[in-house]
Amino acid sequence: MTQGTVIIFDIGPNTLVLDGNDKSFFQRSKEFITRVIERKIITLDKEPLALFLMGCENAGISCVNFKFEIPSWNMIRNLPCEPTENTADWFESLTYAVNLFTTKNIDCKTEIINKRIILLTNFMTASSITEDKKEKIKNQLVNENFQVDVIGCDLFEEPCTDSDKNLAKIIVNDTNGVNILFDDAMRQLNFYKKKHVAGNPWLVDLCIGPNINIPISSYIRTQKETPLKTWKEAIRDPLTNRASTVLRVNKKKLYINAENKVVNNKDIVKGVHYGGTIIPLLSLDVNFNYIAESKSLNIYCFTSASNLKWENLNYDSLSYIFGRKDDKNACNTIRCLAECLMARNLIAIARGLKKKNCAPRMYALMPVKENKSLSMVGICYKEEIKHMIFPQTECKKFTCSREQIDAFKDLIKAMNLNTDELEGSEAFEFSKVPSPYAQYAYDSIVFRANNPDKPLPKPRDDIINLFQVPTLIKMRVTELIEKLKSLFVLNKINANQIDNSEAMVVTDDVENIKTESIEYIESKSIGTVNPINDYNLLLSLGRPLNTISQEMSNAIETLFNSNSDQHKCKAIDAMLFFRAESVKDNPIFYNKWLKGFKMELIDRKKDDIIKLIEEKEMDFILNNENELSELKSVDNEMCKMDTCNLIDVAISSEVTDFFDNM
Repeated sequence: MTQGTVIIFDIGPNTLVLDGNDKSFFQRSKEFITRVIERKIITLDKEPLALFLMGCENAGISCVNFKFEIPSWNMIRNLPCEPTENTADWFESLTYAVNLFTTKNIDCKTEIINKRIILLTNFMTASSITEDKKEKIKNQLVNENFQVDVIGCDLFEEPCTDSDKNLAKIIVNDTNGVNILFDDAMRQLNFYKKKHVAGNPWLVDLCIGPNINIPISSYIRTQKETPLKTWKEAIRDPLTNRASTVLRVNKKKLYINAENKVVNNKDIVKGVHYGGTIIPLLSLDVNFNYIAESKSLNIYCFTSASNLKWENLNYDSLSYIFGRKDDKNACNTIRCLAECLMARNLIAIARGLKKKNCAPRMYALMPVKENKSLSMVGICYKEEIKHMIFPQTECKKFTCSREQIDAFKDLIKAMNLNTDELEGSEAFEFSKVPSPYAQYAYDSIVFRANNPDKPLPKPRDDIINLFQVPTLIKMRVTELIEKLKSLFVLNKINANQIDNSEAMVVTDDVENIKTESIEYIESKSIGTVNPINDYNLLLSLGRPLNTISQEMSNAIETLFNSNSDQHKCKAIDAMLFFRAESVKDNPIFYNKWLKGFKMELIDRKKDDIIKLIEEKEMDFILNNENELSELKSVDNEMCKMDTCNLIDVAISSEVTDFFDNM
């Protein structure tokens, strides 16, 4: 069903009257219209919307109408900024809105079935329409199934002597409309609501054994979806600072080999990485050879409901199963099956194949008490379950006192939200709490649509409150929590903290106790915490230079292999120091180590580290820096590294015979 909506926006001088929160009726109306359009845009609502500006003079007409169109950001941008000095007749505007629901004013191809008019006025300007015309329009609204809503003005306050308000109240009642104030209306529009769309059912036969085939329709109940679906790229228009309507992004995917040449698509092999090798394999190859049947749903067995644990279920796609709509026998069969399962506390285990060439899944079919149907939820395979090992706790058995038990009971009672103070409603009602991430994502879209250059604001309080404990609960449990702290004295435990210190020797001779400063603690090796200090310390202790150089190179490699930027900066400082010391003493070990380190970086495709070594001038030590170095040029050494040593290897006859016998 397609619903067409006309919003009548009163922008006359009578809307300057304050309507609470130091805002005028005009401002409250504009905020309401803005939020309605934003919600329709975010929910991808394609239903037509039209807007009347009541009090905007155009060619002698006090009402300007806009044709029906799909909600867009331009509707919000084109809203007036302030009221006008022209007054208008609200009932005349209502008449124009009725006449707008004609085919010549509707650009969409779909026929409008539900007709809705939203009237935003405070009725401070009386209508001058004759009673006969009022009665005619009122009957037309009822006969043509219009719904008229009045927002912002209370029509049901008693006593009411205003004839216009009384007439509007009659129209709202006769058309099953809604009369609501701005505060309540904005509260209902506080969060973005997903548009309810009737999904296409999965039509299949439920098979029980070789001879029973029940035509069913399966409807998806829950399905994991991302709030932002349509990610697209566009070119910014420098004039409007928005997406260009003329230029578009053209993407082209190319594969480049090691020789920096483009590879043809036919030469590209897709596969999986096992054993250090890319094994050519496609998921389609596995599916086509593994599955050779069409869609199906077969019940394998029946078992007790207690055998199925909730933690072994996959709730990503919960579905409801009904008998095929046009098959009365199928509906009765599913109803009978559900009643039998409920009576015996059983569930059915079934194997389902959603479509051809799709991986099969195991499902649990459980009866639904409310409508005598079946619910279908996936059962996890063994590979999908993460195995967690919990160590046994060694706690002494103890009994709680009556005071401790009562304290916990009082805390549970105080944290119950289903009380009369909240009008019998839950603060976190199941399946009705909106997603904070989705709400903030939609808020960001709305903000960026109107402010493309400004940074995103922080989440509003309504979204933050979804994470926090309700204020009422905080007030109730403050004293109870303090009471629990006094009844249960807990000792703080530092987990995984190992004390390797030696036992302290107690002595009365305090003056003879010798303390050792940290500076004099002997370092046994070069670590990654402070490798430069460790190098100098070991050198002062007389360690051999070859040993110190080996440990220094190991520490530098460890720091470079870390993903931390802080460790990479420390590696650069250590390598610069190591190179400077090697230039002074002996560059042979540094050059030999750097050659092997570079070969390893090339194999691991760490081009960024190689480039960093060249930029920081940490490359090979040349002969002009130290005469002991045999290198005259870095390029010559790199050519030697790239050249393969094609040497004939003598293979023993035993090895040859071994491979021949395989």
